[in-house]
Amino acid sequence: MGDSSKIPDLSTLQLDNNAVSHADKQAEMLHRFSMIAERIRPKLLIDGSNFNIWLRNMIHAWTTCFIGDKEYFNEMERDKDYQRNLVVLSFIRHSVERQLFDSISNCIVIPNARTIYQAIKKCFSKSSWSSIIHYANILYHNTNQTQNINQRAIPLGEAVEAIENQIGPLDGNKFITLCLFFSVPHLHKQITAALDTRLAANPLMPIHSEDILDMV
Repeated sequence: MGDSSKIPDLSTLQLDNNAVSHADKQAEMLHRFSMIAERIRPKLLIDGSNFNIWLRNMIHAWTTCFIGDKEYFNEMERDKDYQRNLVVLSFIRHSVERQLFDSISNCIVIPNARTIYQAIKKCFSKSSWSSIIHYANILYHNTNQTQNINQRAIPLGEAVEAIENQIGPLDGNKFITLCLFFSVPHLHKQITAALDTRLAANPLMPIHSEDILDMV
């Protein structure tokens, strides 16, 4: 019989091939999801000023890939799936300004999807009805002034952008909601306090015209 030491261990070879195949599949999967995340707009800015609209768009992209997983970001603390953690981390990393992501990662002892997401949320989750109304007032006063339209364009644009960064595109329902609010000045403090409390608990909770009507 020949020297058995020269016979290759096929079981080890098979395991090595499986490991390479798994690594290739994982790399391919992460690349695919990173490309999806790269298309998320707007990216989260360094100052976090567009946190709420970024979070909406990021979660929308996530739920488009994983149908029915809308509550994942509320439950991720209990998630033990290492592979999904990598996917979420890739989603966050490629939809956040590079400098911001690196800065937060370097400040965390164990940087993973959950710890980085929680750090970002803690830093920038600050939606409030008071802030929305502040910018809505800028819109109102600028559209009712007699100064040149070119002088009004910049503050108007900045106010619209600031509002949309918090509550998304100003569609018909949102305009109606703001109009209803401004139609009851005697209830401004009461409504603002109630809506600030709601948004503090859940920055992504949509506010509809019915919410104003219920308090009138």
